[in-house]
Amino acid sequence: MSKSQSDHHQQQLDPQTQFKSNNIIFPPETLARIAPHESLQQHLQLGLRPSLRKFNEFQTLDLKNGGISRYDQLLNDDSTNNSNSNSNTVLGSSIIKSGSSTVIMCVISAGIVEDSIDLVNDYRLKLDKDIIDSELAESNNGLNPDDDDAMEGIESNNNDTTNADKNETFRNFASVYTTTAINPPHFKPPTQNEIKLSQQLYTLIQTSKLIPQDSLKIPINLKSTTLNPQTGEEETVYITPQELAEVGLPQATNKSYHFVLYANLSIYSSLGDGDELLDLCFGALCKALKDVKLPLVYIEDKLSNGSSTNGKDSGTSSSHKMLASRGFKNVELFNVELICDSEKFTKLKLNDSKIGWFSSFGIYDLKPSSIDTTGKNNSKENEKAKQIILCDLEGDAEQDIFKRVSVLNHKDGSLGYVGIKSGSKDENHLKITKDVIQKCLKLAKFRSDDLLKEI
Repeated sequence: MSKSQSDHHQQQLDPQTQFKSNNIIFPPETLARIAPHESLQQHLQLGLRPSLRKFNEFQTLDLKNGGISRYDQLLNDDSTNNSNSNSNTVLGSSIIKSGSSTVIMCVISAGIVEDSIDLVNDYRLKLDKDIIDSELAESNNGLNPDDDDAMEGIESNNNDTTNADKNETFRNFASVYTTTAINPPHFKPPTQNEIKLSQQLYTLIQTSKLIPQDSLKIPINLKSTTLNPQTGEEETVYITPQELAEVGLPQATNKSYHFVLYANLSIYSSLGDGDELLDLCFGALCKALKDVKLPLVYIEDKLSNGSSTNGKDSGTSSSHKMLASRGFKNVELFNVELICDSEKFTKLKLNDSKIGWFSSFGIYDLKPSSIDTTGKNNSKENEKAKQIILCDLEGDAEQDIFKRVSVLNHKDGSLGYVGIKSGSKDENHLKITKDVIQKCLKLAKFRSDDLLKEI
């Protein structure tokens, strides 16, 4: 194409849809790709963002339950799928859609682990217990604003919290072991951003005191078959530990167990893989936790079912007998088989007042425009840049804004966290002012009051 043809082609472009950078004219979509920061600057000087949203305008958001839990099928009276409830391990789920570019699905499952508190009396395990406790205390003390990898943007606004309070939080409140996958499937190890996002979610749930440890304890029921004297038919009953204690019978097992929660978040988004996803992931996780239904756990009464022969338990294993013969007296001489009922469940008890919404804002230093609306040069070099607040960052240019304010608001109105990234230490960059922080707090309160109604 000759120079005259190129000039004629540029003249055919609508001048209102073109931006000028270094005396070269580009269409907006081209400038956004090759110079995103320049494109963002020129959009903001016109009073709009590249997404055509206002500065303080949030994206539309749709938050609902996933409806794929093993117990959702029973509640919906879907008899055709009841046969698959035993193989379904999902206990709670949620789906969140933000704008037209992000969809997040959160699925929660659980495992059962044995409590090891009684093992502290064993001298062989006492040393290991002390080592674990000391490492836990060190990790708790490490939750500070200087830990950029795990706690960046999630610092507590209460610096007077003592180590004893932190240890009490970790001892009395549980969290969720989360894994995040951005734009799956990808058959490769998790990225650094995915690992960081998972750690941030774990820390937020833990320090929010949302899940009491007692709510995860498992009362081991005893499943037995009795004869109904009125109908003469056999009935299945579940005997609780309290009922066994009232009649003076031993417990179903002398060990105690508790649930451990796992969350898998599948993120389909064009926003990237940075901190801008933390808001939505935390909301999806809280919504899924509200949907969690823990199964009733029981042990079958083998005597009533006729599974014992000659007074010996048929579940006795040779390995247990060998351990017992070598002096391991604490080993039970039968296999404890914990069974999760496919129909009976209990709702996970949460501290509803601590359910919250996490909001992040970008703080941008907007320089005064050197060109007025008429296209004439209007020098404003002496004017200072002003700070503007951008909600729900979107696009490559907005995601590169380093100055951030992150706020966690609880349902009870309390403030959970305030994280501030002040940006570069360059003198040309403005410090985040007190007025900007107050505006962010008000916007976060408005956003949380609106969205927490759906959780």
